Amino acid sequence: MFHASSEELQYLKKVISLIDEYLKGINEKIEEYGISIISDKKNLWENIYELDPVEIMQAQEEIEDQVHHGHRYVKEKAKYDRMRKSPYFARIDFKEEETGEVIHAYIGLGALIKTPEYDFLIYDWRAPISSMFYEFELGKAHYVAPESVVEGEIILKRHYKVEGDKIINYADSGTNINDDVLMEVLSQSSDQKMHNIVATIQREQNSIIRDVSSKVLIIQGVAGSGKTSIALHRAAYLLYKYKGTLSSNEILIVSPNKIFSEYISGVLPELDEENILQCEVDQIADRVIPNDYNFEKSWEQAERLIDGNDMAYAVRAKYKSSRVFFDLLKSYVDERIDAAFKPSTITIGKKVVSTEYLETKYKNYGRYTPAERIKMITEDLIIISEGEGVRANKRKMNDMVQKMYTYTSAVDVYSDFFKHISKPEYFVHKGKAFEYADLFPIAYIEARFNSKKSQIPIKHLIIDEMQDYSPVCFELINLVYDCNKTILGDVAQSISGITNSISDIQQCFDDVQVVEINKSYRSTYEIIDFSKHIKPELKDIVPMVRHGEEVKCIKYDDIASHINDAIKYAKKNKLKSIGIICKNKMAAAELYEKVKGKVKDISLIEDGRNTKAVISTVQLSKGLEFDYVIVVDADTKNYHSEADRSLLYVACTRAMHKLELIYQDQFTDLVDIDEKPENTVA
Repeated sequence: MFHASSEELQYLKKVISLIDEYLKGINEKIEEYGISIISDKKNLWENIYELDPVEIMQAQEEIEDQVHHGHRYVKEKAKYDRMRKSPYFARIDFKEEETGEVIHAYIGLGALIKTPEYDFLIYDWRAPISSMFYEFELGKAHYVAPESVVEGEIILKRHYKVEGDKIINYADSGTNINDDVLMEVLSQSSDQKMHNIVATIQREQNSIIRDVSSKVLIIQGVAGSGKTSIALHRAAYLLYKYKGTLSSNEILIVSPNKIFSEYISGVLPELDEENILQCEVDQIADRVIPNDYNFEKSWEQAERLIDGNDMAYAVRAKYKSSRVFFDLLKSYVDERIDAAFKPSTITIGKKVVSTEYLETKYKNYGRYTPAERIKMITEDLIIISEGEGVRANKRKMNDMVQKMYTYTSAVDVYSDFFKHISKPEYFVHKGKAFEYADLFPIAYIEARFNSKKSQIPIKHLIIDEMQDYSPVCFELINLVYDCNKTILGDVAQSISGITNSISDIQQCFDDVQVVEINKSYRSTYEIIDFSKHIKPELKDIVPMVRHGEEVKCIKYDDIASHINDAIKYAKKNKLKSIGIICKNKMAAAELYEKVKGKVKDISLIEDGRNTKAVISTVQLSKGLEFDYVIVVDADTKNYHSEADRSLLYVACTRAMHKLELIYQDQFTDLVDIDEKPENTVA
């Protein structure tokens, strides 16, 4: 049985005592503000007819000010409540080279400072001194303080498991992170939420999280490498480092769908930060194009490509997602912008404004969109009018200049483009109803002609699932958000028909740093090894050597019975989540209808219900993870093409601890294993 030293027990007691002291004071403040707010609201209501408008406004402002301060204490209470549950997870003893002083730095999710001495009992994991825990082993080390680099030596490095006022265990370590601690965390079962990883951040992950030199950082990470978690921790780090100049409502994450948004929603609050803004990539385009346009949804395109029944549709979609397509489109739009202004002579008073003058102005304003240039030329003509003593009508002047502007709509330009490249058959639409592959090209054209910068001032953009975005999509994002970016994904997990390489993505940005992560932490060794048989080219994936059950390929008769058995197994083995993954939306809906009366603890993933088992499509499961995954209908009929290979790979790599592939007829040929599982029956 583990027994902590008296020194460690005394320190924890000191920490808990201070947290409790702070919580007591905070609770008193919250109660005080609550009583005051209620009292002031009551007084305002009772005396409202006796107050003049200015007094009413002042009273409301005072109440709002109290609410603001009260909210600050509520946020502080949440922070200390979290710390009370697990105050710290690590300690380093660092001997400074210059002074010889030994600093005992305990590290946790947030800082605990004893006032008025300003004594750090716990350092925030993002603090400069804390970086040494992730970066160095015992021996020579350093950290970058605000004013200098502090050199020294780590003489102790300790990892804790602390629950409330109890030290469950601790271990001294001479390695980056004690492997036993990491293995324990990875072996735990998962609910349907992503959580913070601060106690087990690895050296290569830490360097990405703390990178502040790259304007655009691209993270290519294999399935289960923790890239999304790294990006969220990076956001938390940036909010800490640039506190006062960067806030949570100035960081936006572009995510694949609402389910993924919900999955990641708890990470930043756990890290004592407000949730950042989120949107789906389609929403960026939707805000640019006219409201009366109707585009196919991304999942509809994905399912049509997966079905493979319309080859012409697939050819169109893949072509429009290529770098070749974008380069041609950009060149054509450049030409159309240059030719969009056809000036004619204007007489203002006695002054004749020549076409050459107007054309020169249009070209000189080349850094602006044509729509902006037209406004600027109008302003120039009004200034000329004032100089000539002519009272100009701004609206009429603008109308006059607008008649020289030949742009009609993005759709017209887009249609002309396909004629220009001799591929008119590639633009298929019915009135204002368009295919999904046309969404970003049309939005790109609209943004090039009519500036559509974000109305919200975003200072950092995080783009997840980069492999599903085309070059024209990235270029649209650049037009809308001119800011630093963190871009992440895995080109091996593309299921949308887009097959762009890291090089293709890199070309879309300036000042790019690319990092690759090949180590997978999510799945057991057996699951990762099995997944390599689906995509043999991914032989460089490095698994954590965490063993579990062998992957099972099972022929089934009654799928409801199989799912019920899986739920019983999960409950017995304390596995919290089961993902039942179907190839497409239709298959998922059919399966749910088939089993919903026979299986109690099950739901469709998009329903948002908290059930033990959820039925999902491959597309909706991207980025998520489950303790136990069942891939449904893994047969030759369902999974047979090269596109299906990526689908199957994504489905299998959602599993953390247990993976089954079930089928009825003949097991898929996409898994390159020696023994084909023909006769195993569930």
